[in-house]
Amino acid sequence: KVEADKKVAEANQQAADAKAQAAKAETDADEAKQAKLDAEARAQAAEEALEAAQQLPSAPTNPVMAANTIISGFQNSSVGSDNSAISTNSSSNYDTLTTKLNETGTSRFDDPLELSLRDSTDLDYEGGFKKSTLKSLKPGSSLRTLKYTSTYKNFDDQMQIGHIHGDYKTSNNGFRLDLVSSVNIQGNSTAADDMQYMKDLSQYNIANKLNDGKVAYNGVASYIGNSEAEIIGHDPIIGTSEFKVDFVDSQVDGTLSFDGSNVSDKKIKAEITGNTFSGNWNGVDTKGGFYGEDAKLLGGVYQVSGGKGTYGASKVDPTVEVIPDPTESKMTGFQSTALSSKEKTLPFGQGQLDNAIGYVEIRDDKSAWTELKTENGSEVPVDNRKGDNFKSFNTGVVRADMVKPDSVLKPIEVSLTNASGEIKVDAGKGNFNPTYKYKAVYENFDSQMQVGHVYGNFDSAAGDVSRAANVYVQGYLTAQAGIDKLKQVNDGKAQYNGVATYIENIHLADNASTAPVNGTSAFNVDFVNGSVDGTLSFAAGGYKYMPAGNQININADITGNTFAGNANGIDTAGGFYGPDAKFLGGIYQDASGQGGKGTVAGTGTKFQGTFGAEKQ
Repeated sequence: KVEADKKVAEANQQAADAKAQAAKAETDADEAKQAKLDAEARAQAAEEALEAAQQLPSAPTNPVMAANTIISGFQNSSVGSDNSAISTNSSSNYDTLTTKLNETGTSRFDDPLELSLRDSTDLDYEGGFKKSTLKSLKPGSSLRTLKYTSTYKNFDDQMQIGHIHGDYKTSNNGFRLDLVSSVNIQGNSTAADDMQYMKDLSQYNIANKLNDGKVAYNGVASYIGNSEAEIIGHDPIIGTSEFKVDFVDSQVDGTLSFDGSNVSDKKIKAEITGNTFSGNWNGVDTKGGFYGEDAKLLGGVYQVSGGKGTYGASKVDPTVEVIPDPTESKMTGFQSTALSSKEKTLPFGQGQLDNAIGYVEIRDDKSAWTELKTENGSEVPVDNRKGDNFKSFNTGVVRADMVKPDSVLKPIEVSLTNASGEIKVDAGKGNFNPTYKYKAVYENFDSQMQVGHVYGNFDSAAGDVSRAANVYVQGYLTAQAGIDKLKQVNDGKAQYNGVATYIENIHLADNASTAPVNGTSAFNVDFVNGSVDGTLSFAAGGYKYMPAGNQININADITGNTFAGNANGIDTAGGFYGPDAKFLGGIYQDASGQGGKGTVAGTGTKFQGTFGAEKQ
């Protein structure tokens, strides 16, 4: 009977599989039929458009005029509380700019400064922008130093927008005298005959009822605030821009958006004069222009009461179908840092260390703080959502300052791809500040996603005083359109297989070396019902804290293109990365107790790890 039941079950399963295959085949056939109908409709529309075009009067003739060879544009600068008007500038190349800091009214600068904007060592930033290393210049006096970073985006050497931001200091002791922030737009402006052609073409389109005569431009935008917290140690926030240009009525209307940040949308309204435009509407003061042949580019600078920025956009070809980007342009991610210490009296009156461990909570790319609150008897940061923690696959920050802000005052900048490194930790102890001696391991998935560990001890004159163990996932999240598309495939279900890591002895008092162990991962994802269920499996070993069966279960709920969960004592967060959610990646942390808070080794959070998998 048992054998017969087994055969019946197998037959039922085979029947179910056959039905599923038949249903899929029927769905595929329906999709193919619909695709054929759509193609026929497009062909019919094209024929009708051609027939209509053949009956229209001749369109204006494109004069085919090259853009102006002189590079010109606009800039706006502030030095401390002194701010300039938006003024014109010209340059012989895109590598340097005569920056008019002296026009702000400050007494710091008597003359304009020739500043370097770009060179071959610059690194990719985000949204197509590049970022220079920190530059140093002594303008006029060996007793003063201008330290600044240049962040810019170049459009085919026809237009360039950018920021210069930093501070002006004394050279002997590095005392900050003033903050410095400047924005610029420069390019090869569109020829006058081409501007007239754009107006004539728009008028032609209106007269023949082809469209409303307005021309669309899409691109990027940037913003940086005026405060020290927004300029020092931070880079411009990158967003998007959309414009409608009315060449007939000489109007520019646009919106700058900074989704995922605390920066509000900026409305650009300006009037065109020649090949430039200017406007001041609802507190947004702006100037810009058209660049390249046929006004193919639009760019400008703007200032508001709290900061300043740039925008640059390309003309949209209405005959070309716009295909949404498969991934988000900005790198994002999640990280968790377990920080621990063991009881010890520090020498030289530096205080007392306690037996302690915790991670507080998993942080994301926007996590940052300026204020504290009391939670479960501890002072913890209030997340102000003004951070920018994931910018590169090569370097990163360990947010130990958001675990114990009285012991770690600032984020710790580390290399993610070098096997080891050392860096001073700002613990507020001056010459007694410890050095973070760390190791790093990582796995990168087609430059779309990366998971990794940064782990090691804080070494000081008193020996090892703390252990910091960090896990992270970062990359380019799948665009929401890609997630929505997956809901229509295979009933929204997908499987992912890949790798996993596990690390224990993350408490300094474990008195043992610590290093990640590699394993495997398998996930079942339901995009329709918004669930992620996975198992991380590891080979047998001499573990202290590994869960039963050398397996860790991951359960999370999907929100948009990310997921998070806290089940079975495991805190987890991650997301879907790459086109069509090709990769799934995340981190996990043993959540024994609120925020993993504990005292001696074996209490509180005891292990953490990562996982990265590819869709099957």
